[in-house]
Amino acid sequence: MRRFFLIPLVTIILGLAAPTYAANGDAEVDSLMTRIGFFKAEIVELKAQLPGLVGEDSLIIDHEMEYAQLKALEQVFHLIEYLEKNRKDQPLSLPVQTLLQTVPNSLLSAEKAVVEDLISLRTQRELIPAANMGQYEENVADLMGHTTTIQNHIFNYLLAIEKLGQPHARLTAHLQKEVPGRTRILIGRLRLSLKDESSLQHRIALPATGDDAVLLRAAHLRNQSNITNLRQLIALMKKMGLDTTSHEAFLIESTGQLTTTDLASGALMNFLDNKVQSVISYAQKNGVNLLLDLLFVVGLLVLFNYLGKLASKLVIASIDASRFRPSRLLRNMIENMSNRIVMLIGILIALAHVGISLGPMLAGLGVVGFIVGFALQDTLANFASGIMILFYRPFDVGDMVETGSVFGKVKHMSLVSTTILTIDNQTLVVPNNMIWGNVIKNVTAQNLRRVDMVFGVSYADDIPQVEQILKEILRDNKMVLKTPASDVKLHELADSSVNFVVRPWVRTENYWDVHWDVTREVKMRFDAEGVSIPFPQQDVHWHEDKAEG
Repeated sequence: MRRFFLIPLVTIILGLAAPTYAANGDAEVDSLMTRIGFFKAEIVELKAQLPGLVGEDSLIIDHEMEYAQLKALEQVFHLIEYLEKNRKDQPLSLPVQTLLQTVPNSLLSAEKAVVEDLISLRTQRELIPAANMGQYEENVADLMGHTTTIQNHIFNYLLAIEKLGQPHARLTAHLQKEVPGRTRILIGRLRLSLKDESSLQHRIALPATGDDAVLLRAAHLRNQSNITNLRQLIALMKKMGLDTTSHEAFLIESTGQLTTTDLASGALMNFLDNKVQSVISYAQKNGVNLLLDLLFVVGLLVLFNYLGKLASKLVIASIDASRFRPSRLLRNMIENMSNRIVMLIGILIALAHVGISLGPMLAGLGVVGFIVGFALQDTLANFASGIMILFYRPFDVGDMVETGSVFGKVKHMSLVSTTILTIDNQTLVVPNNMIWGNVIKNVTAQNLRRVDMVFGVSYADDIPQVEQILKEILRDNKMVLKTPASDVKLHELADSSVNFVVRPWVRTENYWDVHWDVTREVKMRFDAEGVSIPFPQQDVHWHEDKAEG
């Protein structure tokens, strides 16, 4: 592979390293010409070492020669810059004029040599073994990059000589023709390479091994080198003042990558405009069919929504007609599930109508479900606890329950959580696993409840009188049930009081009303009857010791 694209240029430069221009007495020009001659001599010396070298030694000499070539060209640019700043309208000497006339030919010869190598290498692609495809694509990318580098040198050279008032029309025309042409060809190659890589990925089972892995890597390298070189060519076209928005829009579409340069250049807007135009064009060609498909899908979903509600009503009617008496929670769940299952069937039919294959989608959902099952083990535990709660029915909607540290009325339940409304009107969403894993106290599960109250009186009060007062209070309260009978008993002799237990039976919904009414009535009757309600007190006995004598 030829990498010495500046050798023809430096060969001509050697003739400039002569004292002809030095006769004018310009030491800086003498110095620059001497440096050019030095790099030329170094290149000649390195080139003489190449025969017989192989492997890494040949590669080292190769890179050294390339470095010397670039330095020689750099000195040529320094010379032109110096002349532009310091010649003060003096005519160019013959060596400089010869340089300006011959450098373009050398650059074009170098470009032609690299392009020929690139064409020769591409013709060998079908003969390259799979194991060597990666190295082959790297070599192609290297030559493509060299071609763009030479064209950048040509552009920079044109800018430099224009400052000297020496425009080169043939070189300018060549660049304006070759760079856009290479860009168009590279866009076509990138389209083809992206398609080839996609086909290869579908054909080869992943993860790829052996030759398949090498081919995939080579295809990826080919795409990346095409993208990199296309970006370089677009940058060169911008420097040349050419329009690149369509090329940048293609890069955004094909790579999915958006840079700040794309935003500044308007490539994004061009890309979006192309997409909008594509959608409009598609709609114009297929508008009637799209409208009919849309009406069919909407009508289908409306129909299945109606059928879902009808199915829910039929299911509930069947449950009501049977001997099975589910809880309201289970009843609501069955009603919602029957509606959603019918709607799911309608959605699947609609997707099939618009051309979406259900087989791969359902298979994919199965795989996703398997993965999600591992990731959401806690949620599945809540789901299982919800099923247990629904079928064992420890509580129902509207029940007052206490579980763990939560107390309140059950408002709603799903398969993963239960919504509880506390007495002070706070909404708590409790995972079902926390409920099923704790003791569940259902306060309102039974129709009747016993209200347990304790009232203390003084030791000096009349015990029969107190018992009679308490019984009369319970008898006069209309919410206290006659059956089961209420209990009024002397319970204990406490430190400061004689305590009576009062245990009336009431309907569950009247529990707190009876509790509050009886407590209030006891206080009022005790005050009216002269019965005291003692507060905690202690007797302190004082013993005085008198000292003898």
